Amino acid sequence: RGTTVSAGAGGGAAKLSYREIRGGIDYEPGRPETYQRVLGQDGTYWTQGSLGGTVDSEEQIRAREKREAIKEMDRQVRAENARRFEAAKAREAAKPKSPPSERFNVFYKQPGEDALLAQYRREMYAKSVPKPTPAAPKPPP
Repeated sequence: RGTTVSAGAGGGAAKLSYREIRGGIDYEPGRPETYQRVLGQDGTYWTQGSLGGTVDSEEQIRAREKREAIKEMDRQVRAENARRFEAAKAREAAKPKSPPSERFNVFYKQPGEDALLAQYRREMYAKSVPKPTPAAPKPPP
């Protein structure tokens, strides 16, 4: 009938069945007849919670076509931008490199040049730079 469990540690106490300990809960396994309502007539499970076949309205179809057109345009623009970027990079690489401006070369010591000559070149450049003329003094009030 059921498993019996000793209620006390002494062994001489009354023996209770598992059902009595659990408060009279009785489990009975399901039978195929109880699951017949979940299974279809052919033995396959029903699809519950389904909304049925997809029926798109005209508005949904237009919205989907619009999204797809935007995605296609985006792909085309990205491809065109990549092509233009590569062409600009090739043009930049083909362009001859111009030497640094002579105006800034006076500040640096050239190869084979001693420090005094470089100082002289800096002084000569400083003299050639136009200086602002001071404003006329204002008369006292």
